[in-house]
Amino acid sequence: MSSESACPIILPAYLSDTAPLDNLLSLVHGRKTSLADYPLASSIAQDLIPVYDAPALRNSGHLTSNWTDAACLPLKEEFIRALKLGPGVVIFKKAWDDKELMAKSNGVLRALLDEQRAIDTLIRNENYIVNNNSGKWARKGQFQSLYSLS
Repeated sequence: MSSESACPIILPAYLSDTAPLDNLLSLVHGRKTSLADYPLASSIAQDLIPVYDAPALRNSGHLTSNWTDAACLPLKEEFIRALKLGPGVVIFKKAWDDKELMAKSNGVLRALLDEQRAIDTLIRNENYIVNNNSGKWARKGQFQSLYSLS
């Protein structure tokens, strides 16, 4: 991996709610990903994101149905490097051949997300009341003497 194209590890300070966005943008602005850093990728999208052709990787033996197979190790190393030190995302083209199974799986995932969203909304509605004067939310059962509940 060449040192000039590798993205730096983002320091924990930039994971804070108080860090200015401009500081983070200054770290990543103008960064480019080199195909030489990701030799198993078929291309680099928008000069940043490694793109992997899943059927080609299967044909070459780098991607098997068992992700723990030793043949997958070079791909796993690239994938982890991209997530930890690189752009933080990769694209796998044509990762699944069975589009019907993929559509069913997406439906299940959507249903799970909708169910969780409904639960989160219910919990939020049960735990919070109207906005107070300072713009902060008051928890039900707390500070009731400070706020008018009418």
